[in-house]
This record gives sequence, structure tokens and C-alpha cells, in this order.
Amino acid sequence: LADGLLPPDQVGKSISQVSSQADIFATVADIIGIPEGGMLNHGIGSSMMREHPDKIVFLENPFKAKTIGCRQGDIKIVQEGTSPPKVYNMSLDPLEENPLSSFDANKTTALIEMTRKLVGMFSSLYGMNQFLPGD
Repeated sequence: LADGLLPPDQVGKSISQVSSQADIFATVADIIGIPEGGMLNHGIGSSMMREHPDKIVFLENPFKAKTIGCRQGDIKIVQEGTSPPKVYNMSLDPLEENPLSSFDANKTTALIEMTRKLVGMFSSLYGMNQFLPGD
């Protein structure tokens, strides 16, 4: 499918860092090399061809009690509606059955607040149909 587009050392490479569908656009742009000078878009993704050890991936499910959350490394924070956030260590609990009983409360609050702001920004952009630059 992408014969000749990837450097030989990248063919078949497995990505183990946290990523999301938002990263697909940036990854494809990185692979094919366009645009060289950068581009204007509202995407929050980053290329999976590059290492991002502290990357935060955001999630939102507007259909299940307005669930929001984020994941950074092995730590995943999820909040369903107005319930208190739950924190999981995904390497120890990949099925999210046992929330951690103790985790940095300030970090949890800061990450959930950052997620709320991001969800609000994208909801506003969708509502105003502002994902494309004006004429």
C-alpha cells in the first residue's frame, strides 16, 4: 500500500506509545512529507513516527453519561458525567476493573480540567462549523 514511502528501518515498526485516531492525519502527513513548511489545522494529533514520551491522549464519549478522560503512559483517568474521576494503571489493570485507591489528586484534577477545556473548545468549533479556514 505504501511501497517506497517509509524508510526501510520504519517498515513494519510497531508503535507502543499512547496514540489515538487523532494521530493518523499527522502520521500520514509525516510519512509522505507534506507540507514541508507546516500546515494550518485544528488537529491535536501528533505523528506516530516521532517519540512523544509525555504525550497525553484525550477521550470523549458524549453518549455514555458524557464520559471524558485522558491517558498518559500507563495512567488513564476517566470521569463519567458528574461522578468522581477514576484512575487506572493500564499496565496492571487493562480491563479497568480496579481503580487506584490513591493517586496524585492535584494531577487528576488538572488533567480532567484540561480535558474539559479541550472538549469545550472542539464542541464550540463544531457548533460554529469552524474547522476550515474562511474564504
